Amino acid sequence: MTSTVLLSQPFHVYLHDMFNLISLSIMVPFILFYCYHTTQFDQLGAIGDRERDFNEIFDLFFILFCTYLLMDSTVIYLFPSCVVTNPQSLLLHHALLLPLCMIPYFHVQYHWHMMIGLTTEINTFFIVIRRQLPQETISSTLCNILFYLTWILFKLILFPCLSVLFFVEYITHSNSTEVSTYMNFTLLAPIIMSALTLLCYKWTYDLLSNLNTKKKHLN
Repeated sequence: MTSTVLLSQPFHVYLHDMFNLISLSIMVPFILFYCYHTTQFDQLGAIGDRERDFNEIFDLFFILFCTYLLMDSTVIYLFPSCVVTNPQSLLLHHALLLPLCMIPYFHVQYHWHMMIGLTTEINTFFIVIRRQLPQETISSTLCNILFYLTWILFKLILFPCLSVLFFVEYITHSNSTEVSTYMNFTLLAPIIMSALTLLCYKWTYDLLSNLNTKKKHLN
């Protein structure tokens, strides 16, 4: 399997994929653990008291995730050919994520929003791993199905919902007695989340265009 992978793609792409797989294998369990223990599933929201109990876990994950973003951005900037997609769009994505992550760091009421949003890294895991699997096998077919399902669930459904949730949280925070103004730092949250949502829809358009091109070539 390894020899097939090395022959089918440049070695620097393979190395970058391995870096992402290792990083995601560490971070995704963190995300799922936090979300499971802090989510009130019947109302799709955070459990306030439980959320505060996991502040230390969030702080540890925050350091881990921001380190990953900075490292990945540096690698993509220095070696843009290590990714098979548009490196500029990935750098834009990372550049939007970093300031968005700063908001939960300073405002704990956004911890749950950030962690729920980062469940999209499950889709990133499938994006990477499907390049490492031999094509036209049961494992690759299953991985492709999971890739498309998680793409729809996270990028096309969850992200727009999170944009609304971020906006509602921003309004609530702005109307609180300690703030009492709409011109505050948390305004960035719904703006950046909306920008990330639009970027995901742009990527969806590119993905469908590529699939259509491949279909025409096959015909």
